[in-house]
Amino acid sequence: HPVFGDIRMDSYWRFSTRQFMEDLKAAEENPAISAHLIHVNSPGGEAFGCREAFQLIRSLQKPVVGLIDSLACSAGYYLVAGCDKIFASSIFSEVGCIGTMAAFYNDDKMMEDWGYTVHEYYSHLSTRKNKVFNDANDGDGEEYITRFLDPMAQDFIDNVKEARGEVSQEALEGETFYAAEAMAAGLIDGEASMEEALEILDSLINPKPSININDL
Repeated sequence: HPVFGDIRMDSYWRFSTRQFMEDLKAAEENPAISAHLIHVNSPGGEAFGCREAFQLIRSLQKPVVGLIDSLACSAGYYLVAGCDKIFASSIFSEVGCIGTMAAFYNDDKMMEDWGYTVHEYYSHLSTRKNKVFNDANDGDGEEYITRFLDPMAQDFIDNVKEARGEVSQEALEGETFYAAEAMAAGLIDGEASMEEALEILDSLINPKPSININDL
């Protein structure tokens, strides 16, 4: 199951978390498939859907191994965190960046320079409509952080701790590591090539499949 590039919940031309979950379900139900390999090379992306994908991975009955190439950061790590074993393919694989963030780009000055003036009007009965987002856009993001970023970050942290056990505080606070430090931080189980990861995955299959895929 490749998790490559920028992560989006729904996309036709890049990685889709929704399609990822559908593929996992299909492979889990297919008697010709005995295990799952989640192959990651992603800096992260959209948070929505990652929790559900993590829970799905944790519920799989077939063995699941994760293999990280260049990087598995933020949402990219979330989508591999639930695996039975996680390996990095290089000493320079980047792992971690657990947590949530958002960026607001205030283009008011640019619009003014272009000759645009924007007026927004809200009903007297809609005093809270868009308030938290408008405040964040104007530089006051404390309510947005508390109500929207913190709960999602805490859920991410709790799930990583549930799946990985002992994880360092720096990792839970969002630090990014090369492979050796990521292993010491509890984020991965070691280094492995694709061939080695497949051998490890094969060793986890019990009982061995009675169906020969070459006969199908």
